[in-house]
Amino acid sequence: MQAQAPPSKYVTLVSADGFEFVVLREATLVSPILKGMLDPRSQFAEAKDARCVFQEISGMVLDKVVEYFHYWYKYRDSEEVPDLDIPVELCLELLAAADYLGLDQAEAVTAPDALCAADGRTYHGYNSGYRQHEICLTILDGKLNLAPVSSPKRVLDVATGTGIWAVQFAEQNPGSTVIGCDLSCIQPPSPLSNCSFLQFDVEHDSWASFGQLFDYIHMRFVITCFDDTRAVLQRCFDSLRPGGYIELFDPSFDTIDFDGSSGGSNYEGWLSHLRHGMRCVNRDLLRPKHYPSWCRDVGFVDVKEATFPVPLGVWPRDPQLKTIGKTLVYTSMNALSSLGKFLELKGVCPGGMEELEAGAWRDCWDPNIHLGSMLRVTYGRKPE
Repeated sequence: MQAQAPPSKYVTLVSADGFEFVVLREATLVSPILKGMLDPRSQFAEAKDARCVFQEISGMVLDKVVEYFHYWYKYRDSEEVPDLDIPVELCLELLAAADYLGLDQAEAVTAPDALCAADGRTYHGYNSGYRQHEICLTILDGKLNLAPVSSPKRVLDVATGTGIWAVQFAEQNPGSTVIGCDLSCIQPPSPLSNCSFLQFDVEHDSWASFGQLFDYIHMRFVITCFDDTRAVLQRCFDSLRPGGYIELFDPSFDTIDFDGSSGGSNYEGWLSHLRHGMRCVNRDLLRPKHYPSWCRDVGFVDVKEATFPVPLGVWPRDPQLKTIGKTLVYTSMNALSSLGKFLELKGVCPGGMEELEAGAWRDCWDPNIHLGSMLRVTYGRKPE
């Protein structure tokens, strides 16, 4: 059997308008999306050709992204990191590109506290690989939220990541003052005067520092962020004006078997081990199922939940569902590696982890195994 050739040292990134950038492969691995695309174990054309084409990123923006890759690679082990100049006029496009490439969940050079902690609390690390914002817009038919908020004056976006949701909400609601907060300061300067970013721990820092109550609090992909989600919901309730809304958008890692083809799969086995390991560190991957009851417990009324079963893999025939499924596989693929520590909590040896990972990987790309996952939106109102 002929030995597989080692991956090339360099890869070529191509913009929507045809500009090509030759980049050191190792520098691109800060992006979980590129890491998945270029994984030699995959059967992607990108991995075989060492060439990735981005139909949604212009040459001007990709040039800045490539600059960031080299910046990250150069300073990844440094304590003193110089600022990376980000042109204000490119902020919105760079936010979209960062979200597309998963850089909001990557190892941010500018935020040395960006990590997946030993206790399982995520800062920026877990859930990496989601083209989160794009998927959410697709699921919600282009809307940023489901809660029936109308011209909220003060808005808080918890775990804002790149800040793209906060910026777009501020753009669509010029009368709102939007604050995006996160444990990691990876956001570029806001291009809008009514949007700002703050490094803040919503679970442990004092909310009195905000000064005023909010009309709307938004959270997305916070499933593993908090030690005590109910306590955070109570803080949100206490910090909302009467009539204000809270909204949470999160995956719950249910196993959805659309047609009986995924029962007993390697992926199901991996997910079972992962859920057990996460429970050992007080991180329940089914936690979003409890959001409606927890919201009611702390005092919210008119609590609603919307559930969205989505495919995992490339098996759907519908192009939009196929894109969602493929994107979610990138996430799972990255999680398979980055959450190995939680599989160890189950007592799985390194060899066993590799076997689980390889098996789950094969299932995700098997068109005959119709895997699925569940996304949940919960919102509620503080009584008048």
